[in-house]
Parts: sequence; structure tokens; C-alpha cells
Amino acid sequence: MFKKIYKFFDRFEDMNRIKLSHSPIFYAFLTGAGIILFWRGIWHAADEIPFLQDSYVSIVVGATLLLAIGTFISSFIGNEIIISGNKREKKLVDRIVETEEQDLMHEFEDDTRIMHELKDVRSQLDDIRKMLEGK
Repeated sequence: MFKKIYKFFDRFEDMNRIKLSHSPIFYAFLTGAGIILFWRGIWHAADEIPFLQDSYVSIVVGATLLLAIGTFISSFIGNEIIISGNKREKKLVDRIVETEEQDLMHEFEDDTRIMHELKDVRSQLDDIRKMLEGK
């Protein structure tokens, strides 16, 4: 029974994702509304549980839950940051700046090469013009 329900919703999700991907702004709006309504429901449900009405208890219960399921750190700082730190990679901002600098250098080298080629073509045209004038 569970497999049938799972397959139905899996196909249903795939179908919706394909259709909505053609309207990204509407897709983003629906996604945002869904996220907000989901967290609103969690918030209101937590308000109905007497011992969770204390802020400090909510913090402890929430942190314990996230630690227990292994998502505490990744939910706040993300896996990308942890993995890049473990690999001793540069920060994303530094990588972007470095990539832009490399792109500019390649562009400068291309421009310089094109200028030299144009000078060569101009020189060849001048030689051809002199030969034609000399005849």
C-alpha cells in the first residue's frame, strides 16, 4: 500500500515539476507560498504544545532534534561550506573573483593576439598596395 502511494506522489511530483519549470516565476511563487505555509503550520502546532511555549525549551528541543537527525550544522551553514573547508578550498567569493580575473586575462590575451593579427593584415595590405602602385 505504501509503495503505491509513494509511486503516485513521485509521478505526480515529476509531472508538476516538468509543467511548472516552464513558468519559473510562478513556480518560485508557489514554492515560496508552500514553504511559508509549511512553517506556519509547524509554528502553530508548536504553540499548541504546552511545554514548547517556553522559548528556551523550544530552542533546546529544536537543536536536539536537528542534532539527532544530523542536520543541525548543514541547515544553518550548508554542506558546501563544510565540504570546501575540509578540502581547504577557497571561499566562493574568492573563487569568483579569481575566475573573473582569469577571464579578464584571457580576454586581454585574445585582444592582444587579434591586434597583432590586424597589424599583420594591414602590413600585408600595404605591401600589396605598394606592389600595385609600382606596376
